[in-house]
Amino acid sequence: MKIKTTSLLVILCMVLAMLPVSTFTVYAAEGLTVTGGVLNTDYTYAGDVLTITSGTAISISSVTTTSDKIVVQSGITANITLNGVEIDISATSDACAFDMTGATVNLTLAGTNTFKSGYNKAGLQAPSGTTLNIDGSGALSVTGGSRAAGIGGGEKENAGTITINGGTITATSGLYAAGMGGGHEGSAGIITINNGTVTATGVGQTGSGGAGIGTGNGGNNGTINISGGTIVATGGTYGAGIGSGNMSGTSATVNISGGTVTATGNGDGAGIGGGGLKSGGTIDISGGTVTATGGSGGAGIGGGGGIQGEGGEITICGNSIVTATGGDYGGAGIGGGRYGSGGEITICGNSIVTTAGGQNSSGVGSGKSGASGGTIAITENSTLIAIGDVYAAGIGGGITSPGALITIEASTKIKALSEYGDLAIQAVTGSAINSYILMATFTTAENSNTKTEMRNSVGTVLAPVIEWVPESYYKSIAFTLPSDIATYTVYTDGAKQQYTNDATTSNEFAITGAGLSVFNAVTVAQAAPTATVQSITGTTQVGETLTGHYTYSDANSDAEGTSTYKWYRSDDASGTNKAAIAGATATTYLLQAADLGKYISFEVTPVASTGTTTGVAVESAKVGAIITAQAAPTATVQSITGTTQVGQTLTGHYTYSDA
Repeated sequence: MKIKTTSLLVILCMVLAMLPVSTFTVYAAEGLTVTGGVLNTDYTYAGDVLTITSGTAISISSVTTTSDKIVVQSGITANITLNGVEIDISATSDACAFDMTGATVNLTLAGTNTFKSGYNKAGLQAPSGTTLNIDGSGALSVTGGSRAAGIGGGEKENAGTITINGGTITATSGLYAAGMGGGHEGSAGIITINNGTVTATGVGQTGSGGAGIGTGNGGNNGTINISGGTIVATGGTYGAGIGSGNMSGTSATVNISGGTVTATGNGDGAGIGGGGLKSGGTIDISGGTVTATGGSGGAGIGGGGGIQGEGGEITICGNSIVTATGGDYGGAGIGGGRYGSGGEITICGNSIVTTAGGQNSSGVGSGKSGASGGTIAITENSTLIAIGDVYAAGIGGGITSPGALITIEASTKIKALSEYGDLAIQAVTGSAINSYILMATFTTAENSNTKTEMRNSVGTVLAPVIEWVPESYYKSIAFTLPSDIATYTVYTDGAKQQYTNDATTSNEFAITGAGLSVFNAVTVAQAAPTATVQSITGTTQVGETLTGHYTYSDANSDAEGTSTYKWYRSDDASGTNKAAIAGATATTYLLQAADLGKYISFEVTPVASTGTTTGVAVESAKVGAIITAQAAPTATVQSITGTTQVGQTLTGHYTYSDA
């Protein structure tokens, strides 16, 4: 490295020597530029290593990409501004771009900065025993070497205390480590994000990955606190988006109180919570907008997809808005991973939560093959929409689970469904459901985007409207209802429904008190067929044939059976002295002499071949008055007059007559 200093005139040097020195600039060929501090007092620059040795504020920049390194001396508190630094030593094993082991660093970001480290070393090495505070308006992109975090620990190192208050930060791990947090087999340390934009990605291989933010593969413990900012976290192979990497052990603790958080698990990792073989640990969401999606076998929020993937202790409260989706191959929206029980789940405090289970998994509760749906409490004005996948409950258990111990307070609003299962809400003995919930289980699954709505006893739409148009199929559906109406009707796709409980079949869904009111074998209510009479056709005179026309309809799609017909004779169009015509029981009628001057009408009574067979008779408008049959005119020829000789004119005479 070449150091350059500016030569000054002697007289100028004498003047400057009398003034306090505030800055000293070091220029390194293809290296780093330091502004502030004093060389060999506040920092040293030997070989290719810049070592910060005091708390004096300095700024570091580089003109081009360099392989020089930054080291902060252990035991000091350094104040560093990064202003356009680009260090790439990724090709060198055990080489770290920025190593602050044992130190405290207040790091201010200005401009765009990039760190890439080699094998075993974090992009920004901040292991246990260090404190890193990041702020500013600039950007920092860091990439760890294999087995090391982007920001945090190197190989088998726990992360230290990392706080982010600003800046745009992209942290990507090497294999087996967290994007931000522990290296391979390292814990998450204490990570706090208060503001800024953070993108953190764990990288794994063959089932061995770290979290996006949290522990590395095989790492345990740690605490992640998020109160603001925009965070996108993606786990490495079998790692959680936020929480733990793969392998068994103790999960990290996750606390989210604000910000916009998007977390995606990988493989069997949860969106937020456990890695592939871990439970969800302790997860507390008390604010913010959170979207969490499990990897193939992980919960959206909760356990990983392995046999130890219980949901853990999950609390969602405090006006938070949460969307959680389980993995494609099993995993609850909130709760257990593919093989995990639900754990202890509380949804409270005006939170709005939407969940969907992965394959055969509950919306809230256990995964596909969890032993139990766990303990679920929905309280304090919270709103929950829960979708259970095929044969799984919306709230309760997966396909093989016996259900959950469920508490639902009266102040909550619930919508739940099971795609092909019989229980939208699967509550075990001892559950305490204190709101008014109607659960309707259909004889066959309804199609996606089919509306089911609650109406009052006479079929009037409720105010406010209580309805749902799920984007999935559903066989069982449940709604929270107001407590001041005792009897409801249910309409699906505009058709009134009926249920059969034991020997009782009715289209009146009566709610007798708080709790879960279950109605089975729900199907379109049996209704009588209907007919719409159209006009009578034919000539309205004696001797002509009239034909009655109608359209048959049946809400249950029952085919028409043998409908019955009548013809009526009245004195006038108002139906005075209307009487049935004996023997006139077909759709056609031959007008008789008795009909002369009368008015005729046609009536049909629709009859179905199955179901409710006989409908209400409907009558056509009357036609008439009937006139006499038409006869040919006649003529009577009289005499011929005129002179009977050639050249004379004869005249024939006749009389015309028409009946």
